[in-house]
Amino acid sequence: MMLYRSHLWINLIFIISRNIKDPDFDVEALAACLHLSRSSLFRRIKAETGYNISEYLREKRLVMAIELINSGQTNVEELSLSCGFNSSSYFCKCFKAKYGVPPKEYIKSRN
Repeated sequence: MMLYRSHLWINLIFIISRNIKDPDFDVEALAACLHLSRSSLFRRIKAETGYNISEYLREKRLVMAIELINSGQTNVEELSLSCGFNSSSYFCKCFKAKYGVPPKEYIKSRN
């Protein structure tokens, strides 16, 4: 049975959406919420998405950043905290790696 069709996938999406803003929400917390070992969760997510769990959470946080920018949030520091990043510099590094431009430039291009 494919993960995305399972009850586990629905729970995964729900738990991530509820906790995505929490910078302390990590792989261990996600696995505990789903009552799975870290390695079991890793195998399932990797097989379904091609990402490891940390990458998957980071991707979800970066998608959330784009949504917040599109809804009008323009302060990079607040944006990084709203998306669950502890550090705005790490947020900027991840954002640029995914979208090819720093968040400030992306925000300017949207205005």
